Amino acid sequence: MEPRCTPEDFGRPVQPAASNRLRCWAVKGGVWTIFVIGEKRCGRIVLAVYGVVRCGFRVCFLFGVIDRGFSESLWGVGLPLRYVEALDVKRLVDEVVDCLGLFHVVPQFVYCYRSVGSESKRVIARIHGLSRMWQEVLRKPPAYVIEVISERYDRLSEEEKEKTVIHELLHIPKGFSGGFRPHKGYVEKAEVERLHRLLVKQRSLRQ
Repeated sequence: MEPRCTPEDFGRPVQPAASNRLRCWAVKGGVWTIFVIGEKRCGRIVLAVYGVVRCGFRVCFLFGVIDRGFSESLWGVGLPLRYVEALDVKRLVDEVVDCLGLFHVVPQFVYCYRSVGSESKRVIARIHGLSRMWQEVLRKPPAYVIEVISERYDRLSEEEKEKTVIHELLHIPKGFSGGFRPHKGYVEKAEVERLHRLLVKQRSLRQ
């Protein structure tokens, strides 16, 4: 434990600082206690500031201001990946299924979620299926989840979002079994472009 750091500053017993452990300094002021946690990694200093509201000797609230890129430096792990229901993507999926006549797709068993905090550099979206084994174990019908990566998907134009959703739906086989169709011969750029042109045409006819 660094000088001026006490167990009360953390609301729990703390271990002495070691060469491979994040170091800490406590700076007090009013009802706030500020901890500056720094570590030298890859020749640079990574700095994060935590603000702690104190109530007596207990920590009542913790607020961290951290750059996501530095998250690995804090406690040795990254920030947690969060999933939130993506109603906008679900509406688009339902529209695409209807306009393109994808009758083998059962819309009520296609769920859409947005992941936040992914470190993926190339993936825009992916589809997950409930395999036959899980269907038997959970006593559930086949189902799919389309996951869009917020950091990449949300930056796309509306046209590219539509093509992304079409791409993921093409992975669903005719039997809607919980399995997947491969890219080769089924999920190809030319087919995605063709179906997107059909989607635009069907929209214009329905207006």
